Amino acid sequence: MNSVRNMKRFNFILLFFLFFLHTLDNYIREVQWNRGMMVFLKNAFLAGMVLLFLMELYCFSGKRTIKSVFIDELKSIIWLTVTFAVLSVYEMLKNQGFETATIKGLIRLLIPVFTAFVILNVMEFDDIYRVMAISLCFMFAGYVAAHVGDLSIGNFCSVSFVDSYSPFESNFFSPAAMGFCLFFCYFRKNKLFTFLSVLFTILTFKRIMVLYAVVLLLFGGMVSKWKEMPKWLLRMLGVIIFIFSILYIQLMLGNVAKLLFKYFGIEINRTVIDIFSMGRSWFIQLVLEGDFRSVGFMSSTVGFKNMEMDLPMIYIEMGILSVAATIYFMLRLVKNNWYVFGIIGFCLLELLTSHWFDITYFWIVAYVTVGCIQYRQPEPDMESKTPGNLRQIIKRFVNSWRIKT
Repeated sequence: MNSVRNMKRFNFILLFFLFFLHTLDNYIREVQWNRGMMVFLKNAFLAGMVLLFLMELYCFSGKRTIKSVFIDELKSIIWLTVTFAVLSVYEMLKNQGFETATIKGLIRLLIPVFTAFVILNVMEFDDIYRVMAISLCFMFAGYVAAHVGDLSIGNFCSVSFVDSYSPFESNFFSPAAMGFCLFFCYFRKNKLFTFLSVLFTILTFKRIMVLYAVVLLLFGGMVSKWKEMPKWLLRMLGVIIFIFSILYIQLMLGNVAKLLFKYFGIEINRTVIDIFSMGRSWFIQLVLEGDFRSVGFMSSTVGFKNMEMDLPMIYIEMGILSVAATIYFMLRLVKNNWYVFGIIGFCLLELLTSHWFDITYFWIVAYVTVGCIQYRQPEPDMESKTPGNLRQIIKRFVNSWRIKT
């Protein structure tokens, strides 16, 4: 009994320290300090934690009474990675080339889902919730510390949603904020954490995330109680998402403008598209007009400015099949849950409009959230024990370390 309790504490500390390192790294990047060994330290700790969790799963496999979870989701992302690998090999053979960026990209697709898999299978929901709550507070404190010099009435008045400007905008903290927002807008036992995660997301000022966070705050609780999503509806929405994605990609490539001018005489200024895409369509044109030959996934990032739009990027690198595979395998994670559909819908929207594939720690939180919703829902008695505030969370954790006599 004591060994199990000690293992739970150890797992808690490992996962919390991983998020602590991520907070520290985000702070260093935000204030533009030299990261030094931080990237290596963070990646090494992540690899070590996953390895230890795997050893724990192996050692206690015979004693486990709970069936392993998140297997179907793991398989879906593995199949997506295999699809990308096969398409990449085809491009390599066709264009006689190879880039190590492809191997790195494929590995980074697998790391988050594999990490979430071991977390969900060695930790109980109550412990995951506490790690998320404390990590959210630490992450928010790191963000505030990085922007404390920007706090002024003038800066608050200069915020413009229309012009997409805010002195508090953060490229580094925003994915983490959104990940916590996805988690706490579903598990909203403590309204403080729900509000803090939404506020955090709004302050980091990424417009899609801000809108999504507000929608989750207003309607997330209601959506989480909806009945199961019909399979026919999920398939239909998948087709709609695919069609919309291809149309958006063609718009970024300039093909929509050409067709409108050819058949209807409507001319769309390239500058309008650049403004609409925040300049990202210009990055695509640089690749298309340059001497680019695809050799697979992520190969366009070598020698060119990153397009910062992942679905258009893989369309150029591996064709329309890669886009269809991404949407199909991502939507397999939904199963029949409306809220999970909202999570995956957000991820696909970010993949379509920005660079999102390799934001590892967002994906870890997102996958863990999906897994908790699908498999680790707290039972009524367990939910009643879920701490109500940060003070109780910390107190409960400290008390768990006291030696009982």
